[in-house]
Amino acid sequence: MFSSAEFWKQGEKVWCVEHDAQQGKRHLKFEGSLPDPCGVALQEAEEQQDAEDLGPKEVDFYFEVPLQTANEIAGFKHDEENPALNYKQFDVYAPSSIPLGEGATRKWWQIWK
Repeated sequence: MFSSAEFWKQGEKVWCVEHDAQQGKRHLKFEGSLPDPCGVALQEAEEQQDAEDLGPKEVDFYFEVPLQTANEIAGFKHDEENPALNYKQFDVYAPSSIPLGEGATRKWWQIWK
């Protein structure tokens, strides 16, 4: 199990937090100046993991640290519904119906060009 969150600004990575369970249940890798929500998520994970380790040891709470950090900043989490979001307002991009001509500068994945 692997999870990560990172923030980039003007092409530069500002911070990154990663969890790789193959490195260990409590593995976390940090880079840069982490936002406050990361510290809160880490503290919650430590407390929950300490309690879990007294029992059957089935749950990896450190997996959630990057995800909760991103949730606090972005306002949503990939596996949770957010009633404040209007999912119908998101734009769905599709490949252009305009064929690329000779000498085209657009890559196949640059659907906005």
